[in-house]
Amino acid sequence: MYVSPNFQHLSTPLGFFLGFSVNASINIWCLVASQCAPKNQAGTCSAFISFIAAAGSIFAGSPMAIIVDKFGGSQFGFQQLLILQIVFVLSLSILKIPLTL
Repeated sequence: MYVSPNFQHLSTPLGFFLGFSVNASINIWCLVASQCAPKNQAGTCSAFISFIAAAGSIFAGSPMAIIVDKFGGSQFGFQQLLILQIVFVLSLSILKIPLTL
C-alpha cells in the first residue's frame, strides 16, 4: 500500500496529538470520578471509569472500522474518512438525548 511521504512525515505528530487528546479526556474523567467517590472507593471508581472510557473508545471507532473493512481502505482517502466521522458525530449530537444520572 502506497502512503504519501507527506503523510508519513505528519503521522508521528498527528498520532501524538490524537493520543494525547484521548488520554487527557480519560484522565480528567478519572479525576472527576475520584473526587465524587467516597475516600475508600476512589481508586476503584477511577479504575472503573478508565475501563469504561477505554471500552467506549473501542465502540466509538467500530462504525468507522466496519466501513473501512467492508469497502477497503484504498477506496477512501483520509479526508473522506474524517468528513464521514464528523458527519456521524454531528448527526448523533443533533438527536439531543438527555443525560440522566
